[in-house]
Amino acid sequence: MPQYDAFGNLKRMAFVFGGTTLTLLVNPQNYQYQGTQRATNIKTQSDNVIENYGPDFPIISITGNTGYRKAWDQDTGTYLTGKGRFDRLRNFFLGYMGTQVDGMATSGPMYFYNWTDDLSYTVTIPAGGFQYSRSVDTTLLYNYSISLLVLSGADQPNRGNIVNPIIGSGTGSSVSNGISVSTQRKNDPGTNTVTISTQGPTHSIGDTVAPSKAAGLTQKKPSGSVISGGIGDVLKKNVALLGKTSGAGVK
Repeated sequence: MPQYDAFGNLKRMAFVFGGTTLTLLVNPQNYQYQGTQRATNIKTQSDNVIENYGPDFPIISITGNTGYRKAWDQDTGTYLTGKGRFDRLRNFFLGYMGTQVDGMATSGPMYFYNWTDDLSYTVTIPAGGFQYSRSVDTTLLYNYSISLLVLSGADQPNRGNIVNPIIGSGTGSSVSNGISVSTQRKNDPGTNTVTISTQGPTHSIGDTVAPSKAAGLTQKKPSGSVISGGIGDVLKKNVALLGKTSGAGVK
């Protein structure tokens, strides 16, 4: 049977993510595989309409505990108790879920190896996918329940490396690192045109408040002081006029 090796030892189920391997020293007590279908049943007044779009993502559910005896852990190279093994299990899954924030991609896929059935999958954690509990009846045991959303088989290539047979295009080996937005704007001629057309005036604010001497125009400075050149000339003429009037007398 696949779950045993040549020496009669039980093969343990394992998870791999980000270069870290988590081997279950105690295999789960329950294992369930649920294959779902993308089918919708629409009930009308006179008939039933079934829309079937093929298989959906399967769901794997496992429940068990981490035991309580201290035993050798092959992943860490140390002896761990049941609590120590549970701490590794919890940190592994919470660490994986913590990398998926605001839609950001994880540092890599997570794999689940079911040596019991000789199967392996690329999986992720759905909503409510990791739970654990403790009971007063078994105070030394840490019980867990894990749901896995199966994305593909572990041996299947990434979808980004598959040519789309419908549109005849795909990324394949042409995948390259993205470029920054500023670089894209520099390389986009339409963006350059917009940038050039929306550039501000070449004159400074000071030129607008106090315009500089323009070509073809002559700026004249007022002669004398403000009083002598403006109001002063009017006053002088009035004084002279009054003097002539007073000298001649009024007839």
